[in-house]
Amino acid sequence: MSRKMVFLVLVVLFLAASVGTYIYFSDTGQVDRLHTIVLLGNPTLVVSRLKGERTATVVSLPSTLLFDGVRGYGRYSLEALFKLGVIDHVGGQPVSGTLSESLAVPIDGYIGKKDESDKKSPSDERILSRISEFFCSVRCIYTFIKHSEYLTDLSFSSYIRFLLLFNGLSESDIKFIDIKEKNIVKQSEESDGLTVEVFDTKKFDAYLPNIFEERSLRKEALRVRVINTTTTAGLGDTFARKLSRFGALPVAVESAEDRELKRCELSGTNSKQSLFSLTAKYISEVYDCTINHNQSPDERVDLTVRVGAMYASRYLPLREALLQIPLR
Repeated sequence: MSRKMVFLVLVVLFLAASVGTYIYFSDTGQVDRLHTIVLLGNPTLVVSRLKGERTATVVSLPSTLLFDGVRGYGRYSLEALFKLGVIDHVGGQPVSGTLSESLAVPIDGYIGKKDESDKKSPSDERILSRISEFFCSVRCIYTFIKHSEYLTDLSFSSYIRFLLLFNGLSESDIKFIDIKEKNIVKQSEESDGLTVEVFDTKKFDAYLPNIFEERSLRKEALRVRVINTTTTAGLGDTFARKLSRFGALPVAVESAEDRELKRCELSGTNSKQSLFSLTAKYISEVYDCTINHNQSPDERVDLTVRVGAMYASRYLPLREALLQIPLR
């Protein structure tokens, strides 16, 4: 090995160790939540794991399966959404954003191989091999830094977080769920008379209600009211679905227009209890909510979330959204 290569390896190891140490200490005080990533390819994989847990959940989705795309893209297959993202210079964001909405799970990012994101994986390929393609050791870190092979929206620190998260993962630790085998699809007849298979969110919620559940939040079982302050119809219902999927108990969805509210706002019936709960902390961190310490007079709920313009901008067409409030 040349001196230059040895030097590069040492630099990579130093950076990885430094960022790993930073992540370890920066995570202190934050909610221990599932971290989820999309592995682009065919099939597309959604991989989720909680730090310290042995099991990782992997959801496999055929890239030919149709979804109702976010950002106004319309109904397309995952592979078509990826191609549209490349055309619009946003990479795999239409895929990860669409899967985040369809599966009702916060997704931290995506990663795939350039020019190979629609290439079909061998039928006998092990799931762990797909994960190890991107999260291995020095070689993968070096490849990530070079930006030569990977197509991703992960920052270096986020990449190292997933590298540490998947470290030591074995095939027996993987809880594998094949959406096609579980028949989480519905038949739909298109305008040209063709019958296509579309992802069915109702079947997904009914048949697989506990996937991506945050067990620590489910134990709290806090009652949450959602108030849609925007003019976007149905926004409160989609937010309530996400709350229900991760473990909260949405008990009311209301509308009360407030054009001045930008970020979402979280309040509680008892500031010292509900606002310091893991559920409140999770909602605040994941959805970038501000905390309103004025107590709600309604004792029938523990928390109230007022959803504002920043969250609503996620549902605007891409070009229109770029003119709105930037998302975190």
